[in-house]
Amino acid sequence: MRYIAEGTTIILVGLFWLNGIAKRRQLHSFELFPKQMSISFMMIMAYIMALLLYMMTLTSDVVDAILSLKIDVLMQFPFILSSIAMIVLYALIIIRNMDRIWYWLVSIVMILTISMSGHAWSQSIPIWSIAIRTIHIAGMTLWLGALAYLVWYMVNNNSSERLKNIRSMLFKVNTIAVAMIIISGVLMAIDETNILAIWSNMQTWTILILVKVIGTLIMMALGLYQTTKALGKRQQVNKVTLIIELIIGIILIFVGVIMSQINIPG
Repeated sequence: MRYIAEGTTIILVGLFWLNGIAKRRQLHSFELFPKQMSISFMMIMAYIMALLLYMMTLTSDVVDAILSLKIDVLMQFPFILSSIAMIVLYALIIIRNMDRIWYWLVSIVMILTISMSGHAWSQSIPIWSIAIRTIHIAGMTLWLGALAYLVWYMVNNNSSERLKNIRSMLFKVNTIAVAMIIISGVLMAIDETNILAIWSNMQTWTILILVKVIGTLIMMALGLYQTTKALGKRQQVNKVTLIIELIIGIILIFVGVIMSQINIPG
């Protein structure tokens, strides 16, 4: 349930960001937040369910301490704090008639909140760990948002004239996203563990990081093909490539959530 809640949030925020960028470039866009209130209510329910399921795995004395709002106990469970924050943020993002910057700030805080729900607080410099995780997740958010936007565009419109402008936008967004993911990914690996320990002590975490690297490389290759060949020369969206890229992206989110919950080789 945690994977569904956080993964969906990343895609929704990414789609919101891409719609904002498209709107500034006078391209096709649609209103996601605050208009789609039902989506926010569904996400609030998803986080409540994820929170309840997580608390069911804890002992009764710990649950009692959490319900008593004991700060020292709550601080030991970042996911509980981040889930509560996400519930509040989804309520804030559907407030009507606010300035546009309000919705952007709330969406950015959502990504920051997700980055704080894993191992970050256990690192030697938590602020640094949170910063690079936020950049990493923001990069993935942009990338998956671009894919989701392209899916929406493919379903609703396929004008070759507009497609040229969309191709330019997506190429720039994906280039920035890839740079953010690669640079922050390397920094995260250095921050979380000894690089030599990753290969000398093969554990689940090591296998998952290999999956992330290979998956990212495949997504980069597919994205390059989509923007240069499909959208460039053929002037149409390659549906198979797009679907495969989106599926890999969703799998990588799942892998990232698992990595944030298991022991790191050290």
